[in-house]
Amino acid sequence: MNLSYRKIKKVILEEIKKSLLLEISFEQAKESLDSKKTKRAIAKHYRKNYDEMAHEKIKNDIILCIPEDLEDKQKGLSLLWLLKNIKKNPEETLIYIKMEYYSILSNLETFWHWQRFMSEKDIMKTDIDSLEYIVKEAKPKIEEYQKSKKYNDAKEGTEILLDDESWFIAVIHNKGAACELGKGTDWCTAAPGLDFFERYYKPKDPLFFFEDKNSGEKYQFHFGSEQYMDKNDHQLPITQVLDLFILLYKTEAKNKYFIVEKAKDFMLEEVYSLPLDIEIKISYILQLKDEESAKIKIKELLQSQEKALFRGVNESVRRIENTIERKKKKNHDSDEYIQNLELLKKMFIEVKNKSPNIMPTVEKIYKFFQKLGWRVNLPFLSNINSTYELLEHEYRQREKYSHVVDVPKYEERKIF
Repeated sequence: MNLSYRKIKKVILEEIKKSLLLEISFEQAKESLDSKKTKRAIAKHYRKNYDEMAHEKIKNDIILCIPEDLEDKQKGLSLLWLLKNIKKNPEETLIYIKMEYYSILSNLETFWHWQRFMSEKDIMKTDIDSLEYIVKEAKPKIEEYQKSKKYNDAKEGTEILLDDESWFIAVIHNKGAACELGKGTDWCTAAPGLDFFERYYKPKDPLFFFEDKNSGEKYQFHFGSEQYMDKNDHQLPITQVLDLFILLYKTEAKNKYFIVEKAKDFMLEEVYSLPLDIEIKISYILQLKDEESAKIKIKELLQSQEKALFRGVNESVRRIENTIERKKKKNHDSDEYIQNLELLKKMFIEVKNKSPNIMPTVEKIYKFFQKLGWRVNLPFLSNINSTYELLEHEYRQREKYSHVVDVPKYEERKIF
């Protein structure tokens, strides 16, 4: 009798606990981030490196794993699930959060959006590994369901911008089009039965769809929320975003949607700030700016690069001069040694329109040092040669774009 009563009591308590969990909000769940149990679990992993500042950083890392495109209670439950994993296995879970947070985010998003296809529908009965397996197992069922669905209003909600042999680009205006074009993707806007399309879509800030006909890859942009996603709902690298944006910008979209013209300014700022090769930057600028403003910006970029490289030349000359000065103070250093360095210095100072390759001279000096049996500072020589090659490359670029910007005469270029 007692055993039966205890079993019944346990079942009732579990059901109460489950119902309470289902009611918890995201803000309430966040309070658990500062609980003693959570802090103890995190401290066990970080040991001496754990303090309040570290805790705040870890909290932000944990919250990054929770998808935005969920109902509030789903977000709350997802956070509690992740904290449960941390408490159970702090070391492995915290490393995974740091290295693979996007996998957790993606799996949680797919789990909730397509919960009816999951073999285990209670998130709290899973851990990070089993959730990944459950989601992966459900993918074929989800894709089969998507393919079988017909959306009668999809054509009406699809505004075609480009349809050639390589690309299909369209504006998505209704849920049917979002689901039809989003077949085979993990986009929340393409999940039937969910209202995320309505949350994102605005007539002046719609969704833009891209399909590469050669690879079958699909992409979706929403400028208002700055989401530029691949078919797995992962954020695209900025260079790919730029390439796709240029395709879009060449269509009528820039004239019909102010949000596209506005996004162009953001894209250009990214071009200016990214550590891209100067030729790639110039290519983007020429495609996104009018001719006159492109000339001004390209000239600024080339001059900025030239100044940076000339600083490198100045530094190389300074290092050579310091070396010469040191060697002259030592009686055992030969004149030939110093003459080689003087030659190298002269080659930097007398920069020609088409600079000769100084690598043969560097090799000559290197062999000379070896012959004498002296210690060779090869990194120093390699650094000087690299600087010189960059300078040569920079001037070739200026000549290449002379039709775009005014290249000053050689004698007007003040280096030192």
